[in-house]
Amino acid sequence: MDKRTTIAIVLCFFIFVGWMALSRIIWPPPKPLPVPPKVTQTTEPPKPAPEKAPTEPSTVPSTVSQYPVKPSITLTSQNLEVVFTNKGAGVERMTLLHYPKGDATVPILQPIDTRWPHLAVRDVGGPDAIESLPWEVGEQTSEKIEFRYRLRNGVQITKIFTLEPNRHTVQMTLLLDNKNPKAEGKDEPAPQKVQLNLLAFNGIDLDSPYRYEQYLMGVWRYDKDLKLKSASEIEKGEQKLAEALLNPPGAVRDAAVKEVEDKYFKVTGGLKEWFGVKNRFFTALLLPDNDTYLNMESYSFRDLPPDIREAHEKHHNVVASAMTTPMSITGGRKILQFVAYAGPLEKEPLRELAGADDLGGYTGGCIFGFVVKPAAGVIQELLHFTGKILHNMGIAIILTTLLIRLCLFPLSLKSQRNAMQMQALAPKIQALKERYKDDQQKYGVEQMRLFKENGVNPVAGCLPLFIQMPIFVGMYSVFEMSPTLRKAPFMLWMKDLSEPDRLLGGNWGFHVPLPILPDIHIDALNLLPIVMTITWFLQAYWTPRSPDPQMAQQQKMMMWMPIVFGFSCYGLASGLSLYFLSNSLLSMAEQKIIKKYILKIGPDGKPLVPVTPHGEERK
Repeated sequence: MDKRTTIAIVLCFFIFVGWMALSRIIWPPPKPLPVPPKVTQTTEPPKPAPEKAPTEPSTVPSTVSQYPVKPSITLTSQNLEVVFTNKGAGVERMTLLHYPKGDATVPILQPIDTRWPHLAVRDVGGPDAIESLPWEVGEQTSEKIEFRYRLRNGVQITKIFTLEPNRHTVQMTLLLDNKNPKAEGKDEPAPQKVQLNLLAFNGIDLDSPYRYEQYLMGVWRYDKDLKLKSASEIEKGEQKLAEALLNPPGAVRDAAVKEVEDKYFKVTGGLKEWFGVKNRFFTALLLPDNDTYLNMESYSFRDLPPDIREAHEKHHNVVASAMTTPMSITGGRKILQFVAYAGPLEKEPLRELAGADDLGGYTGGCIFGFVVKPAAGVIQELLHFTGKILHNMGIAIILTTLLIRLCLFPLSLKSQRNAMQMQALAPKIQALKERYKDDQQKYGVEQMRLFKENGVNPVAGCLPLFIQMPIFVGMYSVFEMSPTLRKAPFMLWMKDLSEPDRLLGGNWGFHVPLPILPDIHIDALNLLPIVMTITWFLQAYWTPRSPDPQMAQQQKMMMWMPIVFGFSCYGLASGLSLYFLSNSLLSMAEQKIIKKYILKIGPDGKPLVPVTPHGEERK
């Protein structure tokens, strides 16, 4: 086996293994979260952790409020409908209006954990569970609602929500006033310590069960850089926390719990600009203002408690909260201001929060991310443009794919021309191999001399592929995650390009365990991936065979790779399957055009027009 063949086999192997690893990252199999083990009851009460997790039930004794329960209050802006409750003085529901247009609505926040609402606050160490108890309802207008609660230490918390008319945001202001009488001999009351746990979001509406755990993430901007915390990482943290709680109460357990919290849940230090939760197409974010962020001690991301998950079909979610620093409230008013965003992951509305528009593009971990991100942005704009013209996102996907392939045509031509030149040199390379079969070093030198004399670069065929790879990754991310494709029909049975096409079925629940690929869950007959796999196979089958017997054998083995990839892509969204299918068909047409009309290769695989060493036609 010559060096070129060995390199090709090694490259193919690593590409295959890399794709298998990438597929496990892109489509991780769902991991059931173990039930936290029961801690044996002891006579010594367990010591509380330094910070109460937002998903733990309040341990304070008082559950009786000084204020009555009031009916829910609904405020509406141009883009949002927000339902407030005075039980915990927070948000029951937040719904996106007129998305993408007309009367369509999208729930962003729902009452997932009914123990307290979204945007509730907890008085850390205080005697009242103010995150669950009714607050006094104060001033109310068509755009604003005010709640008040007086703590037992005399500090009154006033919470004001204001809807911004033409935006996707709600302003939240916390006013902390010390209402105690003046201390003896002083002009102001004695200082009172207050620390608040802001229970920002009790999860986000999942919108669709399609790979929801892949896209469900905690997000935050840290030192002007976007950060993501996956649901799977949080689930792993919950498992580690359950193991840490097996330790007997004491310093060892406290240290183990703190280590897990710091590693898997908490965000501390640095410039913590905003935080929140995202699913595939939408997000809910909370931004402290320029002074308030100085009072933010940490952000935290947790999973729902097991009993809450059980009530929601065992779906995991991400709970986002924030802890303030301990604050001393004296005679002056302490003001904390926030902006809450609820809307689509699109750059234009996301610009309402500084730096949040980074969420509106490619956010993957590809090593070519610095190229993929701008490429994905261009492709997204091209998809928007073609969609507006054609009024059919399926045809827009096909046209966008065609336009991208036209832009990449010179690279494809270069790759095909190089392959033809290598094929023309194959007999001479074989002769060199026979002549120097006992001297590999001499064979390598003569082979490189042959390439140089004929103006052939042996790696030139691979270079266009590497240049195109970031673009195709960007196309993958756009056609998989663009909100433009949500609920967008194509034709016939394909009513939603963001979901599998599901020609038949939809709830079969058939499971195919595979040792290498991620487990395949078949709940319907998806026709597009099947047609896509057949097309891939035919494309590989019709590829001209190399005259080198070893290379021909390798091509025969690789011909079955599309079947393997087809299994891993069976559950893809129909928009992504349509892209793969159209890209494959266009690639086959492109190869045919290049060989027949540009390189002019005959049925026997040889050029009809002689070619110079530099690939030019002889006149």
